[in-house]
Amino acid sequence: MGTPDDDKILILVTDDRIRFFINGDSVGRIREDDLPNNPAVNEEISLPNPLKIYISGGEGNDSISLLIEESDESPLDLHDRAVFLLYGDDGDDKLISAGIDQVGFCGGKGADVLIGDGAHSQYAVCDLQIQDLETFEPLSSPDLSRDIIFPGNEGSTVFRNYYLQFDAVSHSSSTLVNFDKTPRKLPSVPTIVSREKANTTIYEPDPIVFDSILLDQDYVINDSGCTVMDVYFSEDGSTMSHSIVD
Repeated sequence: MGTPDDDKILILVTDDRIRFFINGDSVGRIREDDLPNNPAVNEEISLPNPLKIYISGGEGNDSISLLIEESDESPLDLHDRAVFLLYGDDGDDKLISAGIDQVGFCGGKGADVLIGDGAHSQYAVCDLQIQDLETFEPLSSPDLSRDIIFPGNEGSTVFRNYYLQFDAVSHSSSTLVNFDKTPRKLPSVPTIVSREKANTTIYEPDPIVFDSILLDQDYVINDSGCTVMDVYFSEDGSTMSHSIVD
């Protein structure tokens, strides 16, 4: 967890552990032996639930980076053993991940930038209200900011626009538009008579049907061809549905 100020948070994956730094200070580590389903212990046991690692920047304009340490040794294998949730929280934050799969990105309130390249990752720059840290099942809400997402792997998913959806409502405009086709007579200028049968035209606008309101719109640089989803909230806010964006 970061401080209320502008923080630089670094999560560094080495060959045998995960290390955590805040503003250059080491604040903890997770050793390989602490991870579930350690192949060195028992290759036949497969645990269904990986370790869930939650990192929050707190308030302030934070930078959170999840990286692999440069080394001649192979980095720690985290597949199905550890998953990350990077949460910027309040402020204009930048969340970056390189070389790590199974990462969840959530910008929180503010104008955020999300950059990643891992497979099986999810990107959302809405606000986040976590219901259960054990299951990582979040309840999202739009943050009303223009955010930017750079997903670098086709096996990831991005949540872009957020709508409030309701039963369709038809609105008919009562305004009638009249156009006078006979020009106003000016001094010393001859009058040109219209050839139309009438000198006015009445337009009746077609009814407009509303079924949703756009609450939040984010910008996705989708060079990788990943899946992009729009999110629809129900009127009471209790349910969400998703639709794939072409």
